[in-house]
Amino acid sequence: MGLTQHRHSVPTIRDVVNFLPLRGNIGRPGAGLCPVRGHSNVQGDRTMGIHE
Repeated sequence: MGLTQHRHSVPTIRDVVNFLPLRGNIGRPGAGLCPVRGHSNVQGDRTMGIHE
């Protein structure tokens, strides 16, 4: 079960997003957030070469 399907998904995702700049994961090549929801979107990411 992914973060978007969790009972407390909104505050959990908000915390993840707020944590990214603290770790330096914004504005760098290969860094950032890749929110995907559902099996088809995950497969599409891999097909297009997007790796988390």
